[in-house]
Amino acid sequence: SLKASEERYRSLMDSAYDAIFLADAETGILINANKRAEELIGKPLKQIIGMHQMKLHPPELAEEYRAIFKEFTAAGGGTTPQLLAQHSSGRKVPIEVSANLVDVGGRKIIQGIFRDITERTRAKELSDTLNEINSSIHSTLNFEQIMQHVIVDSARGIGADAASITMREDDYWRTRYVYNLPQELTAEQLPHKNAALMRLLSDTKEKLHIEDAYKDNRVNKVFMKSYGIHSLLSVPLVVKAEVVGIISFYCKKRSATFSTDEIDFADKVAASVSLAIENANFYEAERSIADTLQEALLAIPKEIGGLDFSHLYRSATEVARVGGDFYDLFEIEHNKIGIIIGDVSGKGIEATSYAALVKNTVKAYAFQDASPASIMSKANKLTVKSTDPYTFVTLNFGILDTEKREIVYCNAGHPPPIVERNKSRIESLKANSPVIGIKSDLPFVDDKTNFDKNDRLVLYTDGVTEARSDGDLFGDKRLTRLIDDLKNVPTKDMASSIFNAMISFSKGKLTDDAALLIISLK
Repeated sequence: SLKASEERYRSLMDSAYDAIFLADAETGILINANKRAEELIGKPLKQIIGMHQMKLHPPELAEEYRAIFKEFTAAGGGTTPQLLAQHSSGRKVPIEVSANLVDVGGRKIIQGIFRDITERTRAKELSDTLNEINSSIHSTLNFEQIMQHVIVDSARGIGADAASITMREDDYWRTRYVYNLPQELTAEQLPHKNAALMRLLSDTKEKLHIEDAYKDNRVNKVFMKSYGIHSLLSVPLVVKAEVVGIISFYCKKRSATFSTDEIDFADKVAASVSLAIENANFYEAERSIADTLQEALLAIPKEIGGLDFSHLYRSATEVARVGGDFYDLFEIEHNKIGIIIGDVSGKGIEATSYAALVKNTVKAYAFQDASPASIMSKANKLTVKSTDPYTFVTLNFGILDTEKREIVYCNAGHPPPIVERNKSRIESLKANSPVIGIKSDLPFVDDKTNFDKNDRLVLYTDGVTEARSDGDLFGDKRLTRLIDDLKNVPTKDMASSIFNAMISFSKGKLTDDAALLIISLK
């Protein structure tokens, strides 16, 4: 029957994922809609029916959207890029629209399918903001400037009404940076024993999301009520396994809270800020002591689960003690390990500073991107912007998956790493991409190689192969033969064994800095 058919159609309409509006093609008057449509604009069906379809959108866009409606009518339908719908609360909702013109008993009807793309749009906004924050963090060594940018940009990006960064100073906590909070807060110190929230995050090293701060005993209710804060998100800033600070975002509206995407954004901002703090502490403490600066740049964890490794750096005796060689090993996930080795052109503090910039940029992006080539591309763009036109960087960055037993890597003009396969053959991983810092639009490529339990990876800078003896270079072939000769030497002793052979060859003199990083699976 007709009634049964209408009920089936209504059921199909209401079960649809997207909002559906039906409008008279000639007048633009809405004649029907589904449940999702009611939710999208915050009005019941009885109010929707009889509205002009232009009322679905912000009034300031009415004429622009009217032209789109006419195009749909003339063409028999179509799709749009992002448009905006108007919720009854005044909130603008990003949507994509697909429309079809149908004939119902001689009456032309436009069926508009409105897809709410708020989450997708929000995710992109947060990603773009995070990229801007990371670029800001890695574009300067001025820590105060970095933190001022971070607190403002991250608070605005996440949609918080206020924000703060609180730092630990021995047995006290002090709010160092604020957004939309009184500046006088930065002059106050709170003893660690009296700072319940700070103690909690220091112990757990986990973020804390509180939706009703007035009813939660973990926070200072007097503080929250004084500034009208109803909900908060606090994330610890962790440097070398210690909580050194806390970044907090506050919402003052009772109904406001933070979405899953926004919480993830806060986590990533905290990770980047933690790296910035670590970098700032490094420069603040060691900038006047060149050799200590170099040692810190080359610091590697004492242990990484599942790996044997050794590393070594020596500065050249005929040039400044500080150079641009660098390397790093770091855990990205429980089964993925980042491997960095690189060399900045030039010597001295400036080269070391550029090395820190590149290494920390790669390291920061490694927590957001699984492709070494993509990470290198981003690092290249930042390096081009941040260094002089005569500076370039050779760099090899790989991600070792200890479960799959493979390495995905991108080699940007760096001397080819050498893989010793099961103590029986030697293989070189050739450079597949251009050096970093020359042009911002150069292509970078990922390659992949197996890495089994009995394999060993030897990474080095050109100071190793360019060691000289009476004009003769140590060279790639001599290094390859040496690695084969040392196949029974444990990995933990491998770096020093190669270095000793190189120093013996060059009679104790180096004309360039030399760095070695040797890795094998346990």
